[in-house]
Amino acid sequence: MRTSALRATVHATARATAPTHHLALARDVLAGLSGAHKSIPGKWLHDARGAELLRALGRVPEHYAARSERLILQNCAVQMAELAGTGAARRPLVFIPGSRFGWLAPQEASALLAHVAASHGADVLLAVATDATQDAALLLAAYDDALGVAAAFNRNLLARLNRELGADFDIAAFRHEARVAPWPRRVELHLVSEREQTVRLLGRSVHFAAGESLHTASAHQYGLLQFQSLAEHAGWAPCQMWMDGRSSVAVHVFERSG
Repeated sequence: MRTSALRATVHATARATAPTHHLALARDVLAGLSGAHKSIPGKWLHDARGAELLRALGRVPEHYAARSERLILQNCAVQMAELAGTGAARRPLVFIPGSRFGWLAPQEASALLAHVAASHGADVLLAVATDATQDAALLLAAYDDALGVAAAFNRNLLARLNRELGADFDIAAFRHEARVAPWPRRVELHLVSEREQTVRLLGRSVHFAAGESLHTASAHQYGLLQFQSLAEHAGWAPCQMWMDGRSSVAVHVFERSG
């Protein structure tokens, strides 16, 4: 089926079968499951239960990023306050934590940085925490932890589809898998079908072969120069930067350029 015809079919099916408040979810899911490589945008993992699990993931021993970010912020609090200033001369400071920024694809991240630049005054400061590690073993351990929190976060998407779209995913028949991809540097989360199976969703049948994966989200890492370049193209100039002892996490501070 041609792309335009497939898109029209997906939108028509979503309109006919999903409640209005689930329409965007239905469209994304139907489109993502219709492709040769099944995928669903990662934003749909972040419902109330997903947010709870993501906070729990930040506390597991293997998840270095949240722990390192907190330590950096504690250590640089005085310097950051000095950058912002005091009294009438105090500059507003916008902070984007790594737990939000890391789940954005580079183009989404660039759009967010540009939006912050456009929606605040010229004196605003922007602080962003980023995952800078290049250690594949560290990344895989963080997103496939021994307690299974990352797996629960990932599988929660299927529970949401069952609940909100009336799907019949057998959640236990999909295993969590984390994969490191080289460029752009990221950890991909996948749900891999343990057997051949067919899922009913919004009046359609979706076939999964044994071993077939559903790509659900990506957590992105940025080298220092790579991230500074991304920020500069969005209208920001580097002002200060701190890293943890292992150079795995960075907190950048920018001011408006020009």
